[in-house]
Amino acid sequence: MRDIRPDLQERLDAIAKDRAALQTKLADLDHMEVGIKALMQREGSLFVVAAAAASNGNGSHSEADAGTGLSQFLLQYLRQARQPTPLGDIRDKAIEAGLKFGDKKPGRVIHWALVGMAQHGSVEKIGENWKIKEDLA
Repeated sequence: MRDIRPDLQERLDAIAKDRAALQTKLADLDHMEVGIKALMQREGSLFVVAAAAASNGNGSHSEADAGTGLSQFLLQYLRQARQPTPLGDIRDKAIEAGLKFGDKKPGRVIHWALVGMAQHGSVEKIGENWKIKEDLA
């Protein structure tokens, strides 16, 4: 009779490797989910702003039209910075300003908010830095 313990150990090792890969995939999905939820929140606020602007004929991006507290903070901070600013600096100032992110990673939430704002023409990414559009500065 043959000793199958080495075969069983090999199978256990393969299961551990598969489990680690799946845990990594779950962590990646969690990060993607946070980003998509932030984009959805941003899109929701922009949709309301766009509908209001369409109803009164005002297509401007004023501070009052900025949407969420986060987007208002981002516009104000980037306006004051007057130069392209790294995400890390923006994140640090947002935390310092007392913005609440719950259990989400502030850098990721801010990144996806900036991506949404860039898609709507409020900010732009220059290399690894962010700045407010010239017409809004």
